[in-house]
Amino acid sequence: MLNNFPEAANLFRKCLQIDPSSAASMYELANLLYVKGDYVNAESYCRSALTLQHQNEWYQSLYADALTRNKKFADAIKVREKMCSQFPDRLDLKYDLATAYWYASRFDEAIDTYNEIEKISGINRELIERKKLIYIQQNKLDKAIIEVKKLIDSDPSQVMYYGMLAELYAAK
Repeated sequence: MLNNFPEAANLFRKCLQIDPSSAASMYELANLLYVKGDYVNAESYCRSALTLQHQNEWYQSLYADALTRNKKFADAIKVREKMCSQFPDRLDLKYDLATAYWYASRFDEAIDTYNEIEKISGINRELIERKKLIYIQQNKLDKAIIEVKKLIDSDPSQVMYYGMLAELYAAK
């Protein structure tokens, strides 16, 4: 039965026939559907699971992912914002929120969220890369350059950072 999606989905559907209020079964079926690329039905099953257990982090996360895949960015952002309020110390959730803002072309909010993360965690390459990409997307190369310079200042021994800066200057 390993890697047998249809059988696994059928068994979770059977679980729901036995107990239609099983949020866990709804979530597991949603997860299977998501993995198989059926984002519409994954969203639906996740929404149903959340009506029963609205605080569950895993259900919320998969729901936001499905909403994003279905290009419902504003709804995904609401879920991500709720999660950040619910778990305020979780930087991974702040990253997810910033990414949701980015997908929705809410660039200023994405940058603000990345800046908030930077204040907590310090400068790191992943964070600067994300901010740099947003600034490039907005054609704000001067701001992208400032970000890469911060990275260089944090670790001047990294040759790669100078290459990143050179690419920005060449594009300008």
